[in-house]
Amino acid sequence: MALRTRNRARGGSGGAPFTPASIAGLTLWLDASDTATITQSAGAVSQWDDKSGNGYHATQGTVPAQPATGSATLNGRNVLRFDGTDDRLTLPSGTYSIPNGDVTMFLVYRNTANNTNRQPINAQDGGNNRFRFIRISGTSFGATHGDLSTAASSVATTSETTDGHIAMLVSPDNSTNLRVYREGNLLVGSNAPRGVFTATSFTVGSQTGSTNPWDGDIGEIIIYTRVLSSSEKNQVGNYLAGKWGASFTNF
Repeated sequence: MALRTRNRARGGSGGAPFTPASIAGLTLWLDASDTATITQSAGAVSQWDDKSGNGYHATQGTVPAQPATGSATLNGRNVLRFDGTDDRLTLPSGTYSIPNGDVTMFLVYRNTANNTNRQPINAQDGGNNRFRFIRISGTSFGATHGDLSTAASSVATTSETTDGHIAMLVSPDNSTNLRVYREGNLLVGSNAPRGVFTATSFTVGSQTGSTNPWDGDIGEIIIYTRVLSSSEKNQVGNYLAGKWGASFTNF
């Protein structure tokens, strides 16, 4: 049953309102609705601050490649808009090991163009090993984690729309396998062996330069360096659903 909820999840001591920081293992938290975390000039974003406390701020010093803030909203909340040409933010080297270990990732996004092979989050080692969460190709949604030359590296395809979505990647979610969910629903074909590698780059918005640039909006990115329990996934999923006006199906 799909849920469209207000944010009533509770966590922490004394009944404090739930936030992603209420769950152990939070490594990266980027939240475009918190405009105090965004450094911008005339709407062009040069830095997006990490709210996890780890200081993994996403940055872009080249003005034409900076995404826009203040130009689009999702459920009345600010999002960052990436132009589908060359916009991207670079994450620091401390994040490069994230694809190499246990991880649960959440992404609030809106695809505005349905263009070919667009990637809002991308890590790579300079060779064929890449981590793409997610990959939009036309009207198809998917993910890649591992050697791009192997068929097993691509998983989880489903119909893509231009609505706001909550995507979740869990690795490993089934002993050694990678699984991808959208709105809490396991996607068809999402049970491929994950590739393990240490990245040499980690970006939000495009791979490198104008390669596979994201054409759409990003509202929030939350990454834990462990596999969350079902109840923890539900807490984060319902927090995001209530906040961004999306749906989420509990585990």
